[in-house]
Amino acid sequence: MGWVDDEEVSDGMPSVYGIDDIQFSPDGRLAAFCVGSKKIKVVNVDDLNEVKTLDFESHLISNAAWSPDGKFLAYTTGQGVSVWETKNWDLKYD
Repeated sequence: MGWVDDEEVSDGMPSVYGIDDIQFSPDGRLAAFCVGSKKIKVVNVDDLNEVKTLDFESHLISNAAWSPDGKFLAYTTGQGVSVWETKNWDLKYD
């Protein structure tokens, strides 16, 4: 599939193929998931093409949530909560 490589999953965190906490957007078109403990991949559900990779080099991540309208994607980190606007993938809150 090309979204996961050995380096991304070598953090020792237990998950299937290094993918964890899969969350689907409210409209069902996108899926967001943790890869290892420091990256989030967002893919198009229809063709599995990657839409965006969000890197959290200095934080461990978990617990995803889409806003009800799909305009925001939030993840908890070791430092709190990060919120991304899905239109441009701008970090809105960290």
